[in-house]
Amino acid sequence: MLKTKQSKIVFFILFSIVLVCVLFFFFWFLSGDNFSSIKENRREYLVYTKYEKKDDPYSILIPYINIRSLEVKQINEDIETFLLPFVENEQSIITYEYTIMGDVLSLLLKVMDYSTGYAPQPHFKSYHIQLSSVTVLTDEEVLSLFQTNSSFVSITLENQFHDFY
Repeated sequence: MLKTKQSKIVFFILFSIVLVCVLFFFFWFLSGDNFSSIKENRREYLVYTKYEKKDDPYSILIPYINIRSLEVKQINEDIETFLLPFVENEQSIITYEYTIMGDVLSLLLKVMDYSTGYAPQPHFKSYHIQLSSVTVLTDEEVLSLFQTNSSFVSITLENQFHDFY
C-alpha cells in the first residue's frame, strides 16, 4: 500500500511538471503580437523604419509595412516612389506616423520640402489597411467605419483652424 501511495505521488508530481511545461510552451508560443500571422518578418514591428538618415537639419525616415500581401507590397513600392524625389533633392524632412485603431492600420507620410524657395511646402499621403482581411481601404471606407463622412471632417477641420487662428 505504501508503494502505491508513493507511486501515485510521483506520478502526480511528474504529471504536474509535464502539464506546467506544456502550458508554458503554449503561452510562450502565443505570446507574440496579434499580427504575427500576417507579417513578412515576425521579428520586426508591423511598421518599421526601412531607411533612416539623420543629417541636420534634414532627417529622413522611410517606413516599411511588414505585411505579407501583394497589395501591401504595392503600397511599399508606392511609398518609395512618392518619397524618392524628396530624398534625392536632399532638402526635405520626411517622417511618418502610424496607428492601429481596432482592425485598421493607418500610415501617414509627412514631408516638408524646403527646396521650393521662399516657404517650405508640406506633402501628406495616407494609407489604410484592414488587418483582418489584409485589404487596402479607401478614405471613404475608413470614414464609414467611424460613421462619418468627408464633409463632416472638412467642416470640423475648418472650424478647428478658425478657432486656432
